[in-house]
Amino acid sequence: MRRLGTDGNTCADRQLGTAKRVAAVRTARLGWVVSDENKREAGRPRDPAQVEVGRRLQAARRAVGMSQPEACAQLGVDQTVLSRWENGVWFPRAVFLHKLADLYGVSVDSLLGREASSADQDWPEDAQFLRRAGKELTPEAKAAMIRAMEAFMDMNRQRRSKPERPEP
Repeated sequence: MRRLGTDGNTCADRQLGTAKRVAAVRTARLGWVVSDENKREAGRPRDPAQVEVGRRLQAARRAVGMSQPEACAQLGVDQTVLSRWENGVWFPRAVFLHKLADLYGVSVDSLLGREASSADQDWPEDAQFLRRAGKELTPEAKAAMIRAMEAFMDMNRQRRSKPERPEP
């Protein structure tokens, strides 16, 4: 005979309910988006768009030469979370999409598979490199880089303003 509690549930039912509540709290605290639509059940195919975003996340991480543990340490998430994002099992929240884009030096649009914004297309390739490098520099290094570029630009302006002398 099964022992029923005052609520009419068995002890095993109460334990299962507690486990689900604990999992839901942990999921919410870590920023995971888990719903009935994106839970991966046995034999159920994943959303192709979500899998494609995961592939882009993985490609962006590899393009900067970063391992999963390194990325996780900088993002402040568990490696399981990043793995599930990259495999298309879970989808990262907007806050983490922005953190991922900044970490990998790409736009959120490119992670989501959208065309690059016109602001990104207007930047020449060299300037895009400087833009990405600027995000990784310390404030002191960034200030030194700006001073050096200003000095270079002043020197360049002076050269242009001097009339060229004809060869004798």
